[in-house]
Amino acid sequence: MKIINKIIGLVLIVSCSKNESNEVNYLYGKWKLEAQFKEDGTNKNIDECSKKTNVTFNENNTFLHVGYSVKNGICISDNNSNIISFNISGDRMLFNDKQLKLNFINENKMETIEVLDERNGQSGEWFTNKDVWIRVK
Repeated sequence: MKIINKIIGLVLIVSCSKNESNEVNYLYGKWKLEAQFKEDGTNKNIDECSKKTNVTFNENNTFLHVGYSVKNGICISDNNSNIISFNISGDRMLFNDKQLKLNFINENKMETIEVLDERNGQSGEWFTNKDVWIRVK
């Protein structure tokens, strides 16, 4: 569930100059987790099992997230696979009261950054953990 919050803290900053509909089109399809970074930019150095985590974005604005982690020495799915509805507004993905900033590095690589509207009682815009995703062909 933590990864869903991050992705999707998919999490994402859209820094390219393409129009919004092209950016949304880039999103559709299956993506695999490549890396995770802490708020301070430190690489979390995720294991190979965690890199099996994937998310599939559908054209009907839903996504399916499948997370993986090691339990008792075995890489297993987290069994919390859910189909979740989302909306896109500019460079933001909105779902389940969460907000991600999307940054498409290119059509096969993107970053998601979880955005908080409040932190420690202070309103504003706060950027937290970043995930890097690679399109699965």
